[in-house]
Amino acid sequence: MTNKMKLPSILALIVILFLSLSAVSASDVGDCITDLTNSSDSAIDDTIAIPDSSNDLTSGFDDSNHEITDNDLITDTNDLDDEIASSKESEKIGSSNEEPDTLSAEPIVIDSSSYSQYFDSNGKIKSGTLKDGDTIKIKSISDRIFTIDKRLNIICDDGATLSNCLIRLVKGSSGSVLDNLRIVNTKEKITGSNYYLSGISIIDSSNNTIRNSIINVSVHKCFAIMMSNASYNRIINNTIISGLSSTIPMTASSYNEIRDNYLESEYTNMVYQSAYGNGDFMPIEDEVCSGNIIANNYLKSRNGTYNSYCYAIYLMQTASGNGAVIANNTIENAFYGVIVEAPNTLIYNNTISSIGGPAAVLASGNNIIVSGNNISTEHTDVHDWNDDGNVVAIQNTGKNNVIANNTLRSVGSDSILNTGENAVIANNTIYTESANGINTTKSNVKIENNTIVGVNSTGVMIFTSRLAENITIRNNDFESDKSAIVLRGNVSYTLVCDNRISISGDSDAIAVLKYTNRNPITPSHNAIYNNTINGQVVNMTDPSEIERNDTDNGTGNDTNGTGGDIDNGTYSDSKVNTTITVADTSIIKGNELVVFLKDKNGNPISGANITFTLLNMNYLKTTDGEGKASLQINANIGNYAMNISYAGDDIYNPCKVSTNISVLRNQFIVTEDNFYTCFDDNGYLKSEYEDYELIFKGSFNDKRIILNRQVYLKSDGAKLLDSVIKIESDNVVVDGFNIINSNPGNAADNHRFAILLDNVKNVNVTNNNIQLESYDNGYGIYVSESSNCNILNNSVKTKANALTFGIMLYDSNNNSLRNNNILVNGTSKPHLYDSTIKVDSSISVDDYEAEGMVIPEVYKTYGIILFYSSSNDIGYNKVSATSGVDKYYTAVKESTNSIVGIDLYYESNNNKVHHNNVNVTAKDPYLYGLGVLGAETGKRDQVAANNSFTDNLINVNGTYYAAGIIAGYNSINTTMARNKIHCQSNNVSYGAILEGADDTKFYKNNVSCNSRINYLVEGYDADNSRIYDNHIDYGDKALVVRAVALYNSNNNRVTNNSVPSLKPLIPRIVKEINRIWELKYPDSPVVFTEEDIIYNSSNSPMIVRKNGTDYNILDLLDYEPTSHPDVIPPENQLFDDIGGKNNTFENNNVRDSDGGSSGGSGSGSGGSNSGNGSNSGGSNSGSNGNGNGNGNNSGGYSTVDGTGIKSNSTVMDGNTVGTSSSAPVTESATAYNLDVDEDPAATLSLSLGGMNAPVLIILILLILACAAELIKRSKRDIK
Repeated sequence: MTNKMKLPSILALIVILFLSLSAVSASDVGDCITDLTNSSDSAIDDTIAIPDSSNDLTSGFDDSNHEITDNDLITDTNDLDDEIASSKESEKIGSSNEEPDTLSAEPIVIDSSSYSQYFDSNGKIKSGTLKDGDTIKIKSISDRIFTIDKRLNIICDDGATLSNCLIRLVKGSSGSVLDNLRIVNTKEKITGSNYYLSGISIIDSSNNTIRNSIINVSVHKCFAIMMSNASYNRIINNTIISGLSSTIPMTASSYNEIRDNYLESEYTNMVYQSAYGNGDFMPIEDEVCSGNIIANNYLKSRNGTYNSYCYAIYLMQTASGNGAVIANNTIENAFYGVIVEAPNTLIYNNTISSIGGPAAVLASGNNIIVSGNNISTEHTDVHDWNDDGNVVAIQNTGKNNVIANNTLRSVGSDSILNTGENAVIANNTIYTESANGINTTKSNVKIENNTIVGVNSTGVMIFTSRLAENITIRNNDFESDKSAIVLRGNVSYTLVCDNRISISGDSDAIAVLKYTNRNPITPSHNAIYNNTINGQVVNMTDPSEIERNDTDNGTGNDTNGTGGDIDNGTYSDSKVNTTITVADTSIIKGNELVVFLKDKNGNPISGANITFTLLNMNYLKTTDGEGKASLQINANIGNYAMNISYAGDDIYNPCKVSTNISVLRNQFIVTEDNFYTCFDDNGYLKSEYEDYELIFKGSFNDKRIILNRQVYLKSDGAKLLDSVIKIESDNVVVDGFNIINSNPGNAADNHRFAILLDNVKNVNVTNNNIQLESYDNGYGIYVSESSNCNILNNSVKTKANALTFGIMLYDSNNNSLRNNNILVNGTSKPHLYDSTIKVDSSISVDDYEAEGMVIPEVYKTYGIILFYSSSNDIGYNKVSATSGVDKYYTAVKESTNSIVGIDLYYESNNNKVHHNNVNVTAKDPYLYGLGVLGAETGKRDQVAANNSFTDNLINVNGTYYAAGIIAGYNSINTTMARNKIHCQSNNVSYGAILEGADDTKFYKNNVSCNSRINYLVEGYDADNSRIYDNHIDYGDKALVVRAVALYNSNNNRVTNNSVPSLKPLIPRIVKEINRIWELKYPDSPVVFTEEDIIYNSSNSPMIVRKNGTDYNILDLLDYEPTSHPDVIPPENQLFDDIGGKNNTFENNNVRDSDGGSSGGSGSGSGGSNSGNGSNSGGSNSGSNGNGNGNGNNSGGYSTVDGTGIKSNSTVMDGNTVGTSSSAPVTESATAYNLDVDEDPAATLSLSLGGMNAPVLIILILLILACAAELIKRSKRDIK
């Protein structure tokens, strides 16, 4: 198109524009059941009485009055003295259940017209309107908040509905009664309110009663009843229904009574003592829920049977204390029926069925009683959250728990699965089909007096490669067509006696088997006798097999220690004085402490009794002819105080000496030749070498070293070739080894790990040098279900053809990973994204034929990776990550290979990642430095909270996509501070990403990106973040830069950040688009100049305008967008807010090359904005914070000079911009393509008709441009 406009027309247009601009103002501002009177008698004591419900909510309720007494439970163990809450707690509950105030005769009526008389616009009670003891009757009403800070009685008319209303019982409301309410909420919030619409919230309030009500809430982040610091409340005889959030979440709320209710959810938890927050429910740190009674309820979900969010009753460990009672409930259609991670809990007389998750009841706390329950389970089809389909009736992982008097019916899955120590499993009636009646793998378990009837089932199965000992299987009745009892693997010192077995088929009634062909360890030292099999008494071993030579109280002497008083004897001047001399206070464990008793002349005293007092026990020894007495010391390694005394006699005076002794490890030097002196044929440490210091020397080939006992393993230059160390015992040390495992080229001979910690505590793995090359998956150090371990000063190099993890933690807490040097070299094969990857379990990592764990959204290469692991310290490590990929494959289409330095996955909380040096460099398309991901996509109730990433040095260098640090989906309250982040790639870089993350604190970081497209800090669906005091920059490859970009993100503050000017981009953009243009149109005479790079307005993206035609700069740059649905479109924009609300940008400094800055301020709300600036230095005044006024349309963009901010509802104040001059001028759209007068005086004085200098300059340049256009009008325009 050729410009045909004549000069007079142009001049006339300019005059009109001039006059209209003169008149524009500098700113444009726009802005269901009856009450039970006897319930107060219920209390928790040694006897627990749960009153009956008079409401027939479901036929599943039992009409009888259930009473739980000591006689109902197993009492033949010494560990059950404090099974449930203390009597002190019981008294608290009893004293708190006072009768509520009687309803006043004339209630105050609240309806739509009278609401404002008593409540203000925020829902608070107006002063002087309501007083303690008043009764308010609420008629049908909608969209109201009731914040109650008085002790009130709240009732409704029959049939009245509170629609989209919230009742908040807050401080001052204690003792209130809510009766006969009907609350139905379908909205998330009321317009203008900050509160999510739960039905009832109890916050800092106690002794309230909620009864006979219907509460139905259907929206995410809204709960039926929410309880925070709410104790001694009674929730009775209600119908309570929730939709997309938990029904009754609780934090720091104790001694509440939740009974006789009907509870229903869509697919979420119902009664939930939670440490995770959502909506207005935020957990109170360091406080727990204790002593709550959850009884006589009917709980079900509509669609939660196969959804891992749906636990009917969940007492989370970090949120729960002692003494809860879960009794007489009926539970149906849930993922888990009951999960208890809290100690001293009673789970009694519940009826549970239609469960889709791994277990109907999971007891993972300690000292739990599971008694009198009736549970039916059936193996289910494999689904996303149950990858093997097993549904166990009762799963126990805690210690000292009792499973008794239950009736269990299971098909296809074990009835009882026990992986907890010191368990008692007794008096249960079990009907099982195609599974095991009782499956246990831990030590010190009693299985007694059970009746087990099975079809194609084993009665009791013990199948383990890790030591399980001291198990008693006695006096049980078995009826089955398969083996009644199976001992398989590393099972020792088990007593199997007095059982009655009726068996059909060819299986052995009692089978003793090796673990596997590859690991042929076989049960030993078991006593199997006096069992009746099909009417005949059978003795398989002698009872003496069970005898053990245990030492007693730290000594190995024939004389047992006693706790009695010592006879110190009587001193007399007429007697001979005596002395005791200790030969050596450093004793190797198992050796003797030697003392000598002599008279004052040094003569030995023979036949005298010497008392050794150690660990409050007394041991009596007699001196020999040399006056010597000795005591064998078998105490654990360490230092001990000891008293040694002689009581004297008629001739000798008494004497006494106090000393400190050091118990030292015995040492043994291990070589290739004598290795099997200490280890058996399967690699297990022999018992006689427990607590030794084993010093390895020389080279060792193809060794499995299994540390199933406490030991100190030390290397003296030893090399372990194609060998592994597996740690199965607490208190082990592995120090200084060189482990070199090569790729054998096949799975059978392959080693997937070098060192494995499997369910252990207090282990130290230090100063080891690991080089692992794996045929398939490779893990340098694998830490599974372990705690309080130290992984320090190791060098770990891992190379693998599939998964490549340097150090992995799975379900492991309170560990320290420090000063390790980690190098991972991932797969060389390009692959596409797989939504679920099988990560090895602690079993499959050691047995290639075993199945791994399906974990979604996992990549294949990590330096350090944590799954479900909390409170770990990861610091001062050097992490280098790369791969074998030797060329760039097209992202998404050919490859999605991804590499991560350090990542925290899924319910990993309170971890500290600090002072690490992370370098990720590879040709894989997707590279990441550090990150945290709270949940897999769509799992809203799963989070990662309170993690911190501080003082890390992060360098990511790739071909296509590089990201420095990420707070991902459902990561809550993440801290990212003082990190130095540099990202570089050929296409796009992200310095920091906050995606689906809430409450992130991102401050004092140094962020630099150097790619064609750069997002320095991005927030995507991120709320309540604080981004401040950061230094942000881009490199010399950058063509498109977003400094801080927010999308669909709310309530964020972006303050005091130092960001770069975008002006330096213009010359390189011009150079690049000319290069590309010439390649595309070699015959075109068009040459772009810096004057062609403009903004239509300060809230629009940078564009190219040539000869009257506008071009998208990304098109001219041949930008190919990344194939991700969550990518914010790339534009040259410093601060950007798209689709968000209530975000604030203020006091940000926009740098130029010499660091100058200028003032500009503005605020926006609802899409409009005004500004009036001043120099932060105070010497000059800025003007016209926004001359364009383009943000006034409702829902549109608002702008602020100097930042190019887009916003829907944003406050922007005090952002300053640097230029090359000493005068403060705004970096608005004109700053990129106009030479602004650099004289401060000119800036202040140039004006006409109220216009400032920039407006005059715009007009002058428009005139010049028009004249130039006329001169060039005959030239061919851009095609």
